[in-house]
Amino acid sequence: MNKILAIAKKELSIYFTTVIGYSCFAGFALLLGYMFNQYLTGFILQSQSFVQARNQAGLATLNLNDMVIAPTYYNALFLFLFIVPFLTMRLFADEKRMKTFELLMTIPTTPLQIVLGKYLAGVVMIGVICLIALIHPALLSIFTTDASGQGSGIEWVSVLSGLYGVFMMGCAFVAVGLLASALTESPIVAAFGAFVALLIWWLMSWGARTAEGWQRDILTYLAPPTHVEAAISGLFVTADLAFFLVAIVVCLFLCHRVVEAHRWQ
Repeated sequence: MNKILAIAKKELSIYFTTVIGYSCFAGFALLLGYMFNQYLTGFILQSQSFVQARNQAGLATLNLNDMVIAPTYYNALFLFLFIVPFLTMRLFADEKRMKTFELLMTIPTTPLQIVLGKYLAGVVMIGVICLIALIHPALLSIFTTDASGQGSGIEWVSVLSGLYGVFMMGCAFVAVGLLASALTESPIVAAFGAFVALLIWWLMSWGARTAEGWQRDILTYLAPPTHVEAAISGLFVTADLAFFLVAIVVCLFLCHRVVEAHRWQ
């Protein structure tokens, strides 16, 4: 365990002493903040129109979680398609490019420890990014109230549940990116390969819309956004957690096999 943490610490030190980590944080915060502002503006305009029309029934249906936080989190998932390949591209590929991978293989660690250490570093980065996404509901919690005017206008159970879904999908994406990085010596190729793989995985949900019968059922199940919908709605579904855990384990297993094969070359 100490060796895994040491490898993760080394990778995190690279993230936080170069522009890689801060670029991801800044880009995510900027884009997500813009999207959040757009949804919040739409919410305000709609509430104002209901007030002017004295539509009390319409006002009662307005919900910040459903109209602002949930769509913002869905956009966070889409941003991961671009951020995760950038985060993971150098984890193995840069080691090979700099000819330090052979040196890494000579230290008293197993390939599995190396894979888990690097993966843990990527997961920590996803965790920090998810914390950035907490800023928006925190601001709404401070400056809004519920219909009674007493409590917060935010339902924190739904917020945290949605953030858990975003985090789990991010962790699965990191596993895919790590595998792509292990397959090449070029960080650029690794980033492109991870992006293509993640995009194909994401687009399965689009394919499910035009498919029929058992094909539609399979594509719907394999599409990662399908397994985040319940969490963003405030529900914890064990099957969704199992889906992401299986995806993570499969990718890490394949990554381990690639690293181990390289060790004996």
